[in-house]
Amino acid sequence: AASCLLRGLSLYESLRADREERGDSRVKLVLAVDAQGHSDFAGEGLWAQQQWKTEQNLSKYLNRKLDETGQMHALRSTRLVSAKHAQDGASVLVTIETDGVLSTVRCKFLIGCDGAHSTVRKTLNIRFDGETMSEGFLALHASFSGVAREMTERGVIIFSDGDGDEAGFVFSIPQPNDPPYSALVIIDLSPKQCESFYNGQRDKHGNHLMREITPEEVIDIARCRGFGSPTTTILP
Repeated sequence: AASCLLRGLSLYESLRADREERGDSRVKLVLAVDAQGHSDFAGEGLWAQQQWKTEQNLSKYLNRKLDETGQMHALRSTRLVSAKHAQDGASVLVTIETDGVLSTVRCKFLIGCDGAHSTVRKTLNIRFDGETMSEGFLALHASFSGVAREMTERGVIIFSDGDGDEAGFVFSIPQPNDPPYSALVIIDLSPKQCESFYNGQRDKHGNHLMREITPEEVIDIARCRGFGSPTTTILP
C-alpha cells in the first residue's frame, strides 16, 4: 500500500479511525487538499471547480479586458475552419464559422488548447506523438450521504490494495459552488478491471469501447476502496 503523506491532518485521523473501526487496513489516505488549494504535500497550488464556473470566470476576465482595451472579443458557438501562415511570416490567417457565418481573422498567435483531439493541431498538421494509456477512469459528479464532514472540505486521494475492484485509487474533489455539498469522484481502472465495462466494440484505433456505466456502479467501487462508508449513497 502507498505511504501516508499526511502530517497531522484531522481528516486523516477521522478516516483512519473509521477504517480501523471497520477492520479495513488496506485503505490508505495518501493526499489531502483543502478547498483553497492548500495541501499536506510540498507541491501546493491545486484547485478544482466545476467547468461552468471556470467558463464563467474566463468570460468575466475576457469581458473586463475588452472594456479596458477595446481590442479583445470573445466569440461563442464558433468553430475553426482553416488556419495558415500569412505571407509576412509573422501572423496566422484563421477562418472561423460563427453561427453559420464565415470570417477570416489575422492573429499573432493561434493557441491549441482544445484537447488531445485538437482541431487546431490537426489543421496545422502537427503530430501528436505518444501512446494511449491502457488504464481507464470513471468520473462521477454528485452529492452524497454518509460522507465524513471533513471530506466536504478537502479533496482526498485514497489508495486501496485490496482484490478485484477494491484495488486502486479514489480521487474525491469537493466542488464548492454546489451547495450544500458535491464532489467529483474519479476512479482509476486497471486493464483487467476495465473488462467488465467493455461493450464488445472497438474504436478506429482498435481500443475497446466502454458501455454506459451507471452512477451506482461508480459509487459501489468508490465505497469498496474507502470513499465514505458502506452506507454512502448518491443524493437526488
